[in-house]
Amino acid sequence: MESEKIILKTTSYCVNIAGNKVDSLRSKQDLQTVVRVYDGQNVGIAGAIGETDEDALYRAAEQKLSQNIPYPEMLDENNTRTENTIKTIIAPEQFVKTCKQLIARLEKTYPDFIFSNKIILGTKERSYENSKNTKYSYAVANC
Repeated sequence: MESEKIILKTTSYCVNIAGNKVDSLRSKQDLQTVVRVYDGQNVGIAGAIGETDEDALYRAAEQKLSQNIPYPEMLDENNTRTENTIKTIIAPEQFVKTCKQLIARLEKTYPDFIFSNKIILGTKERSYENSKNTKYSYAVANC
């Protein structure tokens, strides 16, 4: 039996600006895991949000093979590729301070304007691996 695992991780920090002031900070981390198993003719899929027991996910996917969902197995073999384009522009612990400095500068430069909106700093990471020795990963800043 062959298998695949896909993991998506997102991290974001969002500062809300209202009336030239930093109003709030939202910090969010999401983790999604999906596994697929193939018996040569059919596919079984299971997924979870948050930290999970991957062995339990594989067992759940194997049980779903009994649903007889036909799907051809087309897995890459013996490939590895990693792309990481994340560069630290602002450290998360400096994000609010930097946003406050930006708003103060904008307020001084443009005193007739009122600034309101959101400033978002984040990353996305996606990884894929299968039972035929293939691993891919990709990470990008999501600003």
